[in-house]
Amino acid sequence: MSTEFVEVMEYELKSVRYQLKNLRKMGCDKRMLNGTMERKCSRAGEVYHVREVGKNNTKHSRKIGGETGPEVIARKQARFNAELIRTLERNEQALARALEILRRDYKPYDADAIDERIGESYVDRTGLVNKYPGIMRDEQWRLPVNAKKGLDVPEKQHIAMDGQIVRSKSELVVYNMLLSMGIPFNYEEPIELEKENANEIPYYADFVVHLDDGRTVVIEVMGMLSQQKYFDNAARKLRYYVLGGYTIGKDLIIIADKNDGTLDSCAVRKVFENMFGKAIKRTA
Repeated sequence: MSTEFVEVMEYELKSVRYQLKNLRKMGCDKRMLNGTMERKCSRAGEVYHVREVGKNNTKHSRKIGGETGPEVIARKQARFNAELIRTLERNEQALARALEILRRDYKPYDADAIDERIGESYVDRTGLVNKYPGIMRDEQWRLPVNAKKGLDVPEKQHIAMDGQIVRSKSELVVYNMLLSMGIPFNYEEPIELEKENANEIPYYADFVVHLDDGRTVVIEVMGMLSQQKYFDNAARKLRYYVLGGYTIGKDLIIIADKNDGTLDSCAVRKVFENMFGKAIKRTA
């Protein structure tokens, strides 16, 4: 594929240079480019005039004939050729530059090449995820946002629509839904909550939405509350949030799986529409 593409561009560049060579060889009477040619209507029909500047900077106008007049045709041809040469010169420069970059940087269109380059090229320009994302290099784009700040890397890596890794299928649903609805959010943002001991790492909320009016809404995905382990962790989180002044339905949204482990995406979307309706309309 790359060879064919290069060959097409090389052929196009060769064609442009061939046209330029012939046009320059033909040349034109530069006098035909002087002055301003105007078309005027009279009872006898359309007549062309040329406004010129004389030796003493005196301006004068002279009639050069109708559409088929020799000087009219010569002037039109000269102006056309001059503009065509300028256009072809720009095309020549653009094609030469594109070929230079292609020969230097092109890699085959396969999974390995994409995987190798995506880390250095990915940058979130949507402004929807993380306020200052920067450019991710090497394998950073594969890690959770705060993996290097104390949080563990999940064993099961669920990849969202923009390439971000999240920690569960439920988080994946919420992450993709916030993206698709155009709701600005930060994933795993550190927040100030009471800690049981001073050695604990900073607490990271699953999702934090910063609204234009200054309000902050936290979204916590709490997994399967029917299982004791998940329930105990959820109760501990809720205790911290309550002590921190958060209120469910006001500045805290809890998303939990059903008893059978499923998640109702339709219900989650309705919650987000009710909570962030105005923010969604401003973003859309």
